Amino acid sequence: MIETEEDDTSFNTTNAPDLPPPESRGRKRSMSDLNIQSVTIPTFQTQQSQNNEKFTTYSLCVITLDGDEWSVYRRYSQFLKLHNSLPDELRNEMPMPPKRFQGHLTDVFVTKRKQELQAYIHTLLAVDKNRLIGTDVGSFLGCDLHSRKKNSGNNKPTGLSNSRKKNQPRSR
Repeated sequence: MIETEEDDTSFNTTNAPDLPPPESRGRKRSMSDLNIQSVTIPTFQTQQSQNNEKFTTYSLCVITLDGDEWSVYRRYSQFLKLHNSLPDELRNEMPMPPKRFQGHLTDVFVTKRKQELQAYIHTLLAVDKNRLIGTDVGSFLGCDLHSRKKNSGNNKPTGLSNSRKKNQPRSR
């Protein structure tokens, strides 16, 4: 049996949503207002959809210079959507790890892909911020949701992100 790469149309989960519609993204504000210190991918998890298809979700930990920290959960297909939404000249500067149809759930492959996706994000964030204005990078990293949560005073974590100040204990 040939395994297929992740398919966003087969299920719906709150842990790995698609990017919000363009009209609700608040893209310019999200990237220019937040000074991101680092983005890491510390963990990944292989899950099973309602129709029994397996997929991997990568946890991105975003830390800002002012000490805010949150996590968002993304699938490879969401990284690919982000990459394809970038302007051509930016896309050409940073290759995306290739899609793979067989063996994409082995620990060795997923660990290697996690490292490649982290390198991709680091390369993307090294680009001049002005080149990222108007792109989906801020939404992809959860910056727009974090900005809204911060401004509304709502500190309850959602299925998409878990936000807290650095060195602040996690609520249990």
